[in-house]
Amino acid sequence: MFGMLWMDLENKLFGQHLASRIILKAVSEFMSNDNPKKPLVLSLHGPSGTGKNFVSQLIAENIYKEGMSSKFVHVFTSTSEPTVSSQYQLQQWIKDSVSNCERSMFIFDEMDKMDPGLIDSIQPYLEYYDKVVGVSYRKSIFIFLSNAGGEIIVQTALDFWRARRDRKEIDLKDLKTSVSLSIFNNHKSDSFCTTFIYENLVDFFVPFLPLE
Repeated sequence: MFGMLWMDLENKLFGQHLASRIILKAVSEFMSNDNPKKPLVLSLHGPSGTGKNFVSQLIAENIYKEGMSSKFVHVFTSTSEPTVSSQYQLQQWIKDSVSNCERSMFIFDEMDKMDPGLIDSIQPYLEYYDKVVGVSYRKSIFIFLSNAGGEIIVQTALDFWRARRDRKEIDLKDLKTSVSLSIFNNHKSDSFCTTFIYENLVDFFVPFLPLE
């Protein structure tokens, strides 16, 4: 499985050396663990059109036989999900899904536009709890997609280009702190930050560079 994921990331995802490396490590280690202490939480950041949704698709295709069409893969888009409009509905949706399959995967798109109340309602499922109201979420995967921090990522890539440095020299440490500060300073993202990033519920921060 993980060899195929490596091949997909290597051959299908272009210009994202950081994302490829982090995703492969995160997913392979998590899926190899029969008793994880918490769900896998990935936070994908970068401007639109850089491959965040595509990477989510690759992960699904390498875990589930039917990929994104699997009944165990659930996608939530904050601006186009009329059936999940309250904290209770969102929590019930997650609970029912994991009750049916402990290895469920949830993809939350446009997190930077999501209602703060809905964001807060997700928090219990990302913690180190053995069970939440009788259900264990430790084997589930939560992927959060956001444009937040995209401007800083673009600026960093531009700085490397101006310095005539190869973009593959960009390291996670060049981005993580500055992007986190940028998100914190964006009032629209406050809830996302304080709930997930500040509380250390995100296992892997995954930056997506602008495509050349």
